[in-house]
Amino acid sequence: MKKILGLDLGTNSIGWALIESLENGKKRIIKLGSRIVPMDGAEMSDFKKGLPQTKNARRREKKGARVGNKRYKMRRNKLLYVLQKLDLLPEQIKLSKDFDNPLKIQKVNVLPIAKGAVQLSGKQFLELRVKAIHEPVSAKEFGKVLYRFNQLRGYAGGDEQDDDVETSDVLGIERKVNTYPAQESKIELLKIISIEKTEEKKKGKFIYKIKVEDETNKEWVGETIIESLSLNDSIELKQLIRQNTKTGKITSIEFSIPKKTGWRKQMENLEESLANYSNEKGRKAYLSEYLLNILNENRWERIRDNVILRSRYLEEFDAVWKQQFDVHVSKVDDKTISEIAHFLFPGTSKTQETLRNEAIEKGLYHIIRNQVIYFQRGLKDQSHLIADCRFEKDEKAIAKSHPLFQEFKIWEQINKLSIKRKLPNGYTKEGKPKYKYEERTISSEFKEMLFEELQKKNELSFVLVFSKLKKFDFDENVDFFNGLSVKSKLKGNTTRLLLEKRLGEFWKILDINNIDKQIELWDILYNTKGNEYDLNSKRNIKIAEYLKEKGVIDSSFDKIVVAISCIKFPRDYASVSLKAIKKVLPIVRAGKFYDSNFLTSEVNDKILRVINTNLSDDYDKSLQGYLDKNENEVLTKGGFLNAFALMLIYGQHTAKQITADDVYQEFSQIKILERHSLRNPLVEQMINETLMVVKDIWRQYGKPEIIKVELARDLQSSIKERGRMHESMEKNQKTNAYIRHRLREINEELTKSNIDRYKLWKNQENDNPNYVVKFKETTNEIDKMKLWEEQGHIDPYTNQPIPLSGLFNKGLYDIDHIIPQSRYFDDSLSNKVVCAQKVNKDKGNRTAMEYIEVGSAIFKDLLTPENFMESVGNRFRGKKRNMLLATKLPENPIERQKKETQFISIRVREELAKIVGTSNVKTSSGSVTHYLRNHWGLTDNFKEILKKRFQKFYELNAQREYDRELKEKCEEEMPVFENYCKSYVKEHVGKKNNSLYIKDYSKRYDHRHHAMDALVVACADEKAVKRLNDLNKHLQDWLKKNINQFGLDLNADDSELLDKFLEMEDNVRKKVLQDIERFRNVKLPWNGFNEDFKQAIEDIIVSHKPKDKLLIQYETTEKNGKQLKQRVIKIRGPLHEETVYGLANNLESYRIPLSKFTGAKFATEKNIEKIISNFLRPIIYDHFVNVYKKKKTEAFGSEGLMALNKRLSERKSFKNGKEKNAPHPPITSVKIYRKKPKGAGKDKITLQKMDRKTSYNNSLYVNTGSNYLFAVLDNNGKRDYDIISLFEAAEYLKEKFNNSEDKISFNKQKLFDDYFENINEGKFLFSLKTLDMIYLPNDNEDIILDKESSIYSDYWKDKKRAENIFVVNKFSGKRIYFTKHTTAEVIEKKVELGSQNMEEFINGRKVIEYCFPIKLDRLGNIIEVNGMNVLR
Repeated sequence: MKKILGLDLGTNSIGWALIESLENGKKRIIKLGSRIVPMDGAEMSDFKKGLPQTKNARRREKKGARVGNKRYKMRRNKLLYVLQKLDLLPEQIKLSKDFDNPLKIQKVNVLPIAKGAVQLSGKQFLELRVKAIHEPVSAKEFGKVLYRFNQLRGYAGGDEQDDDVETSDVLGIERKVNTYPAQESKIELLKIISIEKTEEKKKGKFIYKIKVEDETNKEWVGETIIESLSLNDSIELKQLIRQNTKTGKITSIEFSIPKKTGWRKQMENLEESLANYSNEKGRKAYLSEYLLNILNENRWERIRDNVILRSRYLEEFDAVWKQQFDVHVSKVDDKTISEIAHFLFPGTSKTQETLRNEAIEKGLYHIIRNQVIYFQRGLKDQSHLIADCRFEKDEKAIAKSHPLFQEFKIWEQINKLSIKRKLPNGYTKEGKPKYKYEERTISSEFKEMLFEELQKKNELSFVLVFSKLKKFDFDENVDFFNGLSVKSKLKGNTTRLLLEKRLGEFWKILDINNIDKQIELWDILYNTKGNEYDLNSKRNIKIAEYLKEKGVIDSSFDKIVVAISCIKFPRDYASVSLKAIKKVLPIVRAGKFYDSNFLTSEVNDKILRVINTNLSDDYDKSLQGYLDKNENEVLTKGGFLNAFALMLIYGQHTAKQITADDVYQEFSQIKILERHSLRNPLVEQMINETLMVVKDIWRQYGKPEIIKVELARDLQSSIKERGRMHESMEKNQKTNAYIRHRLREINEELTKSNIDRYKLWKNQENDNPNYVVKFKETTNEIDKMKLWEEQGHIDPYTNQPIPLSGLFNKGLYDIDHIIPQSRYFDDSLSNKVVCAQKVNKDKGNRTAMEYIEVGSAIFKDLLTPENFMESVGNRFRGKKRNMLLATKLPENPIERQKKETQFISIRVREELAKIVGTSNVKTSSGSVTHYLRNHWGLTDNFKEILKKRFQKFYELNAQREYDRELKEKCEEEMPVFENYCKSYVKEHVGKKNNSLYIKDYSKRYDHRHHAMDALVVACADEKAVKRLNDLNKHLQDWLKKNINQFGLDLNADDSELLDKFLEMEDNVRKKVLQDIERFRNVKLPWNGFNEDFKQAIEDIIVSHKPKDKLLIQYETTEKNGKQLKQRVIKIRGPLHEETVYGLANNLESYRIPLSKFTGAKFATEKNIEKIISNFLRPIIYDHFVNVYKKKKTEAFGSEGLMALNKRLSERKSFKNGKEKNAPHPPITSVKIYRKKPKGAGKDKITLQKMDRKTSYNNSLYVNTGSNYLFAVLDNNGKRDYDIISLFEAAEYLKEKFNNSEDKISFNKQKLFDDYFENINEGKFLFSLKTLDMIYLPNDNEDIILDKESSIYSDYWKDKKRAENIFVVNKFSGKRIYFTKHTTAEVIEKKVELGSQNMEEFINGRKVIEYCFPIKLDRLGNIIEVNGMNVLR
C-alpha cells in the first residue's frame, strides 16, 4: 500500500489530498483538506504588486523610529544628568523627578517650559553658539549650547544610498582640462534681478527669462517656468547647467524648485557654500556663523531642512569646549568624574565596564562628546540574512553588483540570442518549394561585439542590436532573429559603468579596466563600512591606502578619498554564490573571452558521457540535445547557455539530492525554516505552514511515500511579473468600477457578462451595440473578447481588422489553436488567437507557421512568411509570440512548463525531499490540473456542491430585479413574484447541454477548491501526463503507418504527409482525429472516483490559521555571554493608527503637511474648512478655489506653496488707519480638526487617550483601530457582550504581566476572562478573536456539550458538523459578524451576505446568541469545543 500526498500551494492557502493505492490495485481517498493562512491586506497587496518590501518592513520601520526616539531620550537624559551634576543645567529645563536610579534614567521626563519663561528663538540660539565659540558665556548658557548640540547631531554617514554625481563634482574637487560633463546641477540661494515673460511655452506654462545673483554676487541668466517669482526675491532654486563637454562653455541654464529628495546634493552644496564663506572670512568659519549670516540676510530663510555633516557639529563642539573649558569645567575633580561614569554606565557587562573605564580615564570631554551626545552604536552584522547558494553548500549568494556576476548576467543574455534561417528543402509534387528551418546561435564575433558594447552602455535596444547583427552573416530575406523581443533590451554592466562615471579621470589613473582590479575596488567599496565623510573612518582609511598603493598624489587627496567613498552599490543578491559563478563563468564566456583550458577534467568527462551515452534522465537528455546541436561551436568558442552550464557543473540544477537513506524517519524531525532563510517572507511563511501540514498528516495518517506539488502562479512569478499582472488587474478594476456605475444608471443587472458586454461596446463606440444580442455568457465568448483585445482587433494571419459587430457571429470568427490541440496539449490562451472562420478551416491541423509557409489557394490576403514574422514580432510577446513563430512543435510541453518553474519551486522541493526523497517529489503544472479537473468531471461535481449557494444568491437577486421592474411597470403587468423568482433562478442555474450551468460560476468562491485541485495533482500519474505530451507523435505515427493511402514514396517527409492528410475528405479526417483523440482520454483514477470526491469534499472543514495579535512567547537573549530564555509579550500588528491627535478648542486635531492636499483621494476643500486657524483658513481657501481654480496638484505643489508663502510674506495690516507690513512666517503644514465642528455641546472626544502619566503632554489621542476580543457573558440566562480593543488589551496585559512575580505560569487567557467578568455583570462564557471558529447548532438540535457523555467524541467527529461551522470576521460594539468556513469570496458584494459581506443573522437567528466556540487543528479536525478537548 502506497500513500500519495497532493499539495496545491497558494500565497495564502494550502490544499491537500491524501490518497492510497491498495494491494488489489484500487485506490481510495484518505482525506482532503484546505488550510487558509491569513495575510494583512497591505501585505498581500504589496506582494501582488511586485513590491520587494517584506511583510515586516513597515513594522521594522516603525520600530526603528521608536528605538531612535528611545535612544535620543537616553542620550538626552544622560546629558541632563551630567549638566545637573556640573551645575550647567539651564533654568528653563525642569525635570519630572530626580536622577536617583541609574537603571531608570529613561523614566525622567522634561516638563513643559513654564508660561512666561524666556525662550530663545532659533536666531538667538545661533547667536549664542557663535558667542560661545569666541568668548566665555555663563554656565547656564554653556549648558544651553551643549543641550542644543544633543538635539542636532548631524549626518554621521555610512548609509547605503548612492548618488548620481561624478567624483570631480563632489566637495569641490577641481576638474582637469577637457573633462566637463554635459550637464551639472546645483541648489543655491539666489536673488532675482530681472524677469521677462516670453511667448514660448513648456509643459503648458509660459517660459520666463530671468537673471539671478548668487551668494558670491556672480550673475547667471537662464529660463524657468516658475510663475510666482518677483524682483528682488531671495529664493533657493535648482540650476541645471548645460555646457560644452570640451570647453565647458555654458549653452543653457534652467531654474526650477528643488526637490526634497536630493538631500545629499543639498548637503554637498552647503559644504561648498560653507567653504566659500570661510574663504571670504579668511579663516575657518563654523556652521553656526554661516547659518546666522543667512538669517541676517533673510529672516524667513528656512534652514531647518538642511542635512549637515556631523563633522561640522563636532568641530564646532570642539571650538566651544576649548573656549569654555577653563571657565566652567576645568576644576571638576576625579571623584565627580567617577560618579558620573558609574551613573551613566552602571551595568556589569563587558561593554558597560569598558565604557565606564574609558570615561574615568579620558574625562569629561570624552564623556560628553563621544559617550553621550555623539555616541554611535556599531551596526549588527546582517550577513546571516543573505540567502544560501543553491549549488554550493555553506556559501552565501553573491551580490548582483559584483563585477563577476555582472559579467555572468551579460553572457546569460547574449548566449540566449539565436538566428533561425529558412533553407530550401526540395519541392512538393505540385512543384511548390518546401523549406526547413535551422536554428543556430549568433556568431562568436557578434557575441564579442555585444559583450564589449554592454561594458560601455547601460542597455542595448532591439533596434540597435538588430542593426548591428546585419553586419554579421545575417540575411534579412531568410533569417529571423530570436531571443530578444522588439520591446526588450539587453542590460549592460551597471557596476563598471557606475565606477567609470563616478571616478571620471581617475578611471584611467587607477587603471581599473581589468576586471580583477575592478573587483579589488568594488570589494573595498561594498564590504568596508564607515562614514564616507570621516577621513578617520575604517572605510576611508582603506580607500586612502588603496589610492596611495596606486600612486595617486594630489593636492585634493582628502577630497578624492571622500568622493570615492561616496560610491555605493545596491544591496541586492543573486541566487548563486561567487564560488559557483567562478566555476560556471569560464564556459559561458564566448569568442576571444573563452579559454577551453578552463574546462576541468570532470566537465570534459561529463560532456563525453552525455554525447556518447543513451540517456534516460530528462535533464541529461535536454543537455544532450543541446550539445548535439551546438557541439562544435560551444566546445571551441564557448558560449554555453547558463542553464546548461550549471547542469554540466552541478547536474539537475541543484547539488542537493536527497536519497531514501537520508530522509526523515520520524515526523518530529520536520522543522520550520529558520527566520529570513528566504528573501521573501510571505513565501517562507507558506513553506513553513506547508511543512507543518505535512507533519500533521504524517502524525495522523502515516508517512506518504510520494508528494506531488503544484504552485500557484503568484508564487512562481518574479517581482516584475507580479507587478505587470497587478498593473493589468488594477486597470481592469478601474474600468469595471466605471462600468458598474454606468450599468446602474441604465438599470442593467450588475453581472460579469454585462460588464464584459459594456466594456466591448466602449472599445469601439462606432459599432452597432445590437451585437450584444449575439454575445453569450460562456467562457468561450469571454475568451474571444480577451483575445480580440490582446491582438489589437486584428486577424494575425491576414492583418485584416476584426469588427466588434461581427466578433460574436460564429459564422464569421472563431478561436483558433495556434498549435492544434490534436497535436499539442495546451488549451491556454497563449495558444489561441481569434481569426476569420474560413481562415481557421483552411489552416486545419497545421501550426500557424506551417500554414503561413504552405500558403493558401483561397485567401489572397494571407500574409507572406516575412510579413507574418514581422507582424507577430511587433504585435505579440512572450509565449504567444514563440507559439506563432514555432517551426516545429515544442518538445514535451508539460515537462517544459515544469522546468520553467523548477528554479522558483526549488526550495519547496528541497524541503519536501527531506521527507520522501528527491525522486519522490513531483511537480505538476496548472494546465494539467485544469484539463484533468474538467475531463474527470470534478468541475461539474463541484458545481453541484455549490448549486444551493448560487440558487440562494439568485433568489436574492431576483427580488432586486423584481423591485426594479416594478418601479418601471404597472403591478398588473408583472407576474407573481414566486413565478418570477423560479423563472429567474432557472435562467441562471440549470441544465444546459446535459450539464449543470451556473451563471458567473467560479470555483474560487469556495475555499474547498484548493483541496479539489490537490486531489487532481495527487491522481495525475506520469503515464497519463506522457500521453498528453505525445499527441503530435501519435498523429505522425498514424500518417507514416498509412502512407500508402497518400500515394507517396516511403521517403516522404512529415510536412508532405500532413499536407496530404489535410487534403482528405472531412469525414475521413475527422474519423482519424477522433481515433487519435482517445489519447487525450485519461481514465478516471478508479471506479466511483466522482462519488468518493463529492463525499470527501463535503466532509471538509476548512481550517483557518488563528491570528492572535497579542502573544506571550519565549525569547532567547544573550547577557554577559549567557543565553537567557524568558517569556515576553509580542504584539503582532499596530496598536493604533499612525496619526497622533491633540486637542484644540477641546476638539481632536492634528497637523498635516500642505503637500498632502494634492492627494487624489484627499477631500481638499472639506479639509480646508477644518483648518483651525481663523487667519489661515480663508487665505488657503482663496488660494485653492480662486487663484488655482481647485487644481490641487498645482495649488499645493512646490510652486503653489511658494506662491502661497510669498502672499503671506507680503501681508499688510492696518492699525490706527495706517497700513503696516505684517509678514506671516512661511508655512508648510497646518493644524486641522479631525472632524468638522458641529457646534457648542455637540462635539465629543471619541478617540483613545494615550497613557502618558510620566510625560509632560498628557493630552494625546489615537484611533485604536482593530478590536482584540469579543466577550460573551451570561447575565441571568441572557447573553450579554463586551469588547476590548487591541490597544487596551496590550496596555492591560503589559501592566499585569510586568508586575507579575510568576511569569512562567502567567495565563493570558485567564487574565482576560477575569477582566470581562470583573467589569461586567454576569458570568463569563467565552471570548472570540478574528478568525476564531464557532459552531451554530440547528434549531432543535440536541447539541452534546457534556464531555462525560459516551457519544461526545463521536458527535464532534461526525462530518455533519461541517454544515454549521463559521468563522469570525469582525466585531464592533455588541455586534459580531461571521462567514461560513468554506466561503472564500462573496458572489456579489453587498448582495449575497448583505451590506457587510458577512452574516450577523442566519435563518432569522442572531448567531452570537446560540453559538459555541470551537478549535480546529491544521487538518480541519475539531479538537476543542467550548474550551474542552475532543477525545481523538
